[in-house]
Amino acid sequence: PSISTVSGGTIGYLLFTNAPKHEQLRYPPNKLSALTYRDLYTENEEQSGVWFASALNYIPDLPEPRAFWKGTVIKRKLGNKKFKGNWWEDGLDILARLGYKMAGEKLVAGQRPFQAGIAMLREDACPIAPDVSTGIYTDAARAIIPAVIDMNRGKITYPDNEELDGPTTVMQGSSFSSAFWAAAIVESKLDYGLLKRALIKRQLKRSDSYYILDGGIVDTTGIVNLLRQKTDTIVAFYNNNAGSLKDLESPLAYLFGVLCKTDSQNSLQGPELAQVFPRSLYTKVKKNLTDTNVTGANMMAQLHNIPVLGNKYFGVEPYYLKSLVIFSLEFSNDFLQSLPPELHVRNNIGMEW
Repeated sequence: PSISTVSGGTIGYLLFTNAPKHEQLRYPPNKLSALTYRDLYTENEEQSGVWFASALNYIPDLPEPRAFWKGTVIKRKLGNKKFKGNWWEDGLDILARLGYKMAGEKLVAGQRPFQAGIAMLREDACPIAPDVSTGIYTDAARAIIPAVIDMNRGKITYPDNEELDGPTTVMQGSSFSSAFWAAAIVESKLDYGLLKRALIKRQLKRSDSYYILDGGIVDTTGIVNLLRQKTDTIVAFYNNNAGSLKDLESPLAYLFGVLCKTDSQNSLQGPELAQVFPRSLYTKVKKNLTDTNVTGANMMAQLHNIPVLGNKYFGVEPYYLKSLVIFSLEFSNDFLQSLPPELHVRNNIGMEW
């Protein structure tokens, strides 16, 4: 089976793929019943194993680059190690080394075909100005290319099937796919003027210069890249930076051609360019993913024999998708009740979960 990821999902898949068998990513053993999740954010160097969210120990409290690079934790653990990638790649390398005991240059894509979504924004279109009322960028068809990194081969491809030399390492590929921070820069005239040198830039063969952005800019779900391959069965785990699908539904709604408001990091191109499924299916899909009163749904939607609509922007050809299963990360009492009571998860979970 092929793996298709976007943004943080790309980082997470790489970490799980490269975790040594004796250092599986997990909760700190025998501590979950005694600590809240927020307590677990605190660094504990004596604990055995590697906590799956260890990266949170090394994210600075303030968005100040110098605090990140010159933090006492980093100095203490890495000394004067030199890094050679783009600044975001170097940051992810630091997190991998400190939080997961993994050297960024040694990470591998794994045995399965692995692709990571990215967006490529024309340099001459910046700074961009999405519509104030909808958040949609109306010039996306000209200015933003929905592309994908073949993490196994280190190549970037996009809808017209032209290939571009991509990342030289999977860590660099991860930095391309997860460059969420670039959205704020390219949408502000002031920030773009001051910080554009921090953006990751690539030249296409036709000589146009593009900035590489987080793949969620065009498809947060990772579904589209599998549709381009005419995959017959897709299992998708839906999550985004906004949290609940009730708060921001554009990444999923746009795939069904449904208009709603979006934000700067999700599906800027709008439903007209993004639609790949019939609009009539969306109401039931959303209900199954968000409504706890739907019997047996348990935050999951299943669709079978779905017509996939041709989409020139994404490079998707029409066909019938045998099965699409989507899991959401909405609050679910049924899920919590299924966990062993001795873990006391329900008592320790944060209100924001």
